[in-house]
Amino acid sequence: MEIKTIPLSADLLDAAFSGLGDRTVMVFPTRVAAGIARQRFMQNWNLAENSFISMEDFKEAVILPQTSVLMDEKRLLCLYLVMGEEQREFFHIMQYSDIVEWGRKFFDFFEELAEECVEVESLSQLKDSGVFYMQMWQETYLERIMQIREDYQSYISALGFTDKLFYVHEDSFCIPWQGCRITFVNQYYYSAMERQLIHAIEDAGNSVTVLYHGLETARTADSWKVKEFDLEATWQALKVKPKLHIVESENEDQMALAYLDWINRQDACNSTGGVIIDSSFHQKSYSRYFDAQRFRLPEVIPLGQTAVYQMLNAIYKGIKAQQQSSGFLPLSLVSKLFTMPWFLSYFISGITEQQREEIWLQLDKLLNNDFLYVDMQLFNGKDDSLFGRVIGQYITLINSFAGVNGISGLCALIDSPSGLQIEKLVSPEEADYTDLLACFWERLANFASIESMAIIPSWTQVFNDEECGAGLLELLLSFLKSARVSYSSTQTRHSNWEISNLLDARNRSFGTVAFFQMIEGLLPSNPTPVWLFNETQRSKLGLKCYADIRAWERYYFFRLLLTAGEAVCFSYRNVERDISSSSFIGEMEQLVSAELCISKEEVHIPIKCLYENSAGKSSQTLLSEADTLESCCHEAIPGKDFFIIPAAPEQDLEKDGVLKASASGLIQFLKNPFLWYIETHSRIQGLSYEAEEIISNKLFGNIMHAYFARILGKEQGSHNGLARLEAVFGDTVFLQEGLVNLLSSGDFRYQIPKNYNADFLTEIISVRLAESLNMFYENWLKTHLDKRSFTLIPEEDKMTTAERDYKTLGTVLLEGKEYGIALRGKADLRIETEQEAMIIDFKTGNRDYRQLIIYEWFYYLLDATLDEDKVNSLFWNILDTKVSDDSITADKRSKLKSDILDTFQSSLTIGYTQGTKTADRQRLMKITRADLITADKEESNG
Repeated sequence: MEIKTIPLSADLLDAAFSGLGDRTVMVFPTRVAAGIARQRFMQNWNLAENSFISMEDFKEAVILPQTSVLMDEKRLLCLYLVMGEEQREFFHIMQYSDIVEWGRKFFDFFEELAEECVEVESLSQLKDSGVFYMQMWQETYLERIMQIREDYQSYISALGFTDKLFYVHEDSFCIPWQGCRITFVNQYYYSAMERQLIHAIEDAGNSVTVLYHGLETARTADSWKVKEFDLEATWQALKVKPKLHIVESENEDQMALAYLDWINRQDACNSTGGVIIDSSFHQKSYSRYFDAQRFRLPEVIPLGQTAVYQMLNAIYKGIKAQQQSSGFLPLSLVSKLFTMPWFLSYFISGITEQQREEIWLQLDKLLNNDFLYVDMQLFNGKDDSLFGRVIGQYITLINSFAGVNGISGLCALIDSPSGLQIEKLVSPEEADYTDLLACFWERLANFASIESMAIIPSWTQVFNDEECGAGLLELLLSFLKSARVSYSSTQTRHSNWEISNLLDARNRSFGTVAFFQMIEGLLPSNPTPVWLFNETQRSKLGLKCYADIRAWERYYFFRLLLTAGEAVCFSYRNVERDISSSSFIGEMEQLVSAELCISKEEVHIPIKCLYENSAGKSSQTLLSEADTLESCCHEAIPGKDFFIIPAAPEQDLEKDGVLKASASGLIQFLKNPFLWYIETHSRIQGLSYEAEEIISNKLFGNIMHAYFARILGKEQGSHNGLARLEAVFGDTVFLQEGLVNLLSSGDFRYQIPKNYNADFLTEIISVRLAESLNMFYENWLKTHLDKRSFTLIPEEDKMTTAERDYKTLGTVLLEGKEYGIALRGKADLRIETEQEAMIIDFKTGNRDYRQLIIYEWFYYLLDATLDEDKVNSLFWNILDTKVSDDSITADKRSKLKSDILDTFQSSLTIGYTQGTKTADRQRLMKITRADLITADKEESNG
């Protein structure tokens, strides 16, 4: 075996190709590296019989199992089955989805043992061997996973299968080459199994060469060891040193945009390009900043981003949502799906923008009415709208998939007229320019093979009966998610920059290299969390530890940097999030501190400026513009008219010049005319498409009013004494059952959250409301109405004819013309006797005495039906079960009327202004921009 070190000044691939003869196999660390080497070699039109493979392909060719091998989710399913209830409970695996992450760590651990030739049986003696100390939990954990491994092997062996855990050893070697030249190219770390393979290949009569790039090795009798990469010596030995730059920014978006600014500052004639090293580039949002015409982006997309996958995922989410919401479909999920263009297009062929708008308006209507859910019953026989059609078809699809109890049943629903029609989800472009369908059907066939392999006796052993459909669909999604769809670009690209990562670029050299994400924890990476053994224990067992991983990351980074003509390291810092620059940068700065071959700059340009101008202007120009922009923003103080909506009486008021308002609208008008104009007058309401499953104040108020109206409504009319009320309000069980029945009827079926809040309402609040009604009767009605005749007038579901009519409160003059303001109200309860009238409003939280005065005006005082001293009004606090201490006086009535008319006069004269109190300006600040009102203005207006 020959071990050769290629100097960093030489191109590694050129050196590897130089001695290439016939029947040569070149083994590279990754498939990407092997593919790149193959492409480069073929450019020379060398027709020799040579192969370019990855280390993984090499091992698969040499280590052969005796039986079929279980892979991917199939092994996880078998692992889950053999664990048993007691083992699952110990490892906190309550359902199949819980084993996915744990199971992968389980397999990784035992695969690594096999890769490092650590005998599994030796682990059983660790406790008594004295190799290292084990804690009690480690002993228990190890004993259990050893038993699980044994059970797993027994189970799959009985089925005629094996696993990588069991056949990766020397007895399985089968050398397919004899008399060949095998070259291993620049792999820093070789596992014990890989070293055994290399020796076995040589013993079979092959010539073996191990190439390193700039790394020295030490030979032993039967092996070799890589020496630590000597950065200083390598740097001093370089004949031509690279230009080095460090660019620090404030976050990763600025990092990417600073790079775009950097390449624009390069010589326009320099079109040599280079490489961006960023392992997470395609998962980051900043990848959208990069134009495919300029950067060589991979022509693949995850299958998970296609409409086919997303529709299956939407069905899965629908099944889970219905299971968690007692069969109802949350509008929060519906809202998210409606934002996906493919979703509505699937159910309505050739849908127009007008039809989309119609569907959104129907959704808005439901949300305005505080609906949280929908179901089939809501639309059956009542609604033939587009919204109802879409929801009905979607729920039908959900129910079809939820009802399957096996893989064959699930597959039968795919590409079926009664199930999911795949062709509706594949665009013409995807059909013509991608392998989406081939990729999808291949993964589906792999998934379907689970059943034909008969590794699962019954799916109810994996998923319970109610969740079998959802579980199988989730399993299918896991098979599909990792797939990659290739596409053929229809555009000619002139890109000279490519995107790669440290491992795929480890054998290559570039003129210019840009390292992204140069922060500690990413490059170098952080140690992985402990799974059974810590770093010291792993090292003593002969397993890879963090020191090994950091050593190869360090070597590959500096190899790529030192072989480049120019290298730029982009990093960012954030003290609050404990983000700091890479220690590799610190090592590099220390290395070249005495030489003038490194530059460093910090970028503090606002992202908006940097992104908008990155195509042409230098960072110095942008910084200057940013400073100017910032100073302008501080100097531009909005004038008074910025916070005022101009009044137009002819348009804002009714034809007769009257402003009409309800009690709540009139109070809002007093508090903040600006907001009143937006919300009440213009009826512009903010909608939350999140449709949070909570009991909002509005919902609770609606429940309370509906409940009291239902209970009190039955007793509407004349009463001679309290006998009838005694029978109702004295029965707390009847009162409590009344609320429970109310919550399951009408619109409340779709407004009440189907989670713990529902239990809170039926088990706690229902008792409290029943007690409150009983206390209201005992402590107030009895006191004021005992042995008296009276008329009970509770609030009705809809306004009465009398309540719809507005009554004029007063008028104001503007430019010689008279304008009026009229009001109306709807009180929770009125009680009238021969001598007086009483108004009761039930409250659960905040209250405003002005509401009671408006009710008094509307029902009795504006028409002079009763004198002021004959009208009494109060708030009954439901949760506190007592009368509020608000008292209505003639002075309060007089002041309120004056305030209303003054606000009306002011609004017509100067416009609809912001509220004078800070508390009244807190809502909808993004619209009112009340946050821009200065402290001085607040004090002067307060």
